[in-house]
Amino acid sequence: MDSNRRVAAEILESVLNAKSGKLSLSELEKQILARLPAVDSTFPKATRQLLDHLVPNVLRTQNENGAVALNTPHQFDFDENQGVDALFDTAANALRTYLK
Repeated sequence: MDSNRRVAAEILESVLNAKSGKLSLSELEKQILARLPAVDSTFPKATRQLLDHLVPNVLRTQNENGAVALNTPHQFDFDENQGVDALFDTAANALRTYLK
């Protein structure tokens, strides 16, 4: 397994752990930032950009959802993590595609 594939597999594991709650967002960010410099130019640019922006996008989504939740009447159930799983799934699917 070349170094890019090894790094992609490690990051995929971290993304899945973060999605399941086994890894905090700050830990995920540290792991991604520690591993991304190891990939070379053959790693897909779009996947790298997706990973670069994953944690900030998750945080922004949670903040936006939190603001909406505060303004949602209590009789309505609002999921503050709505859309967060989709961000994790997009990153995981991009990594899985690369690893195929």
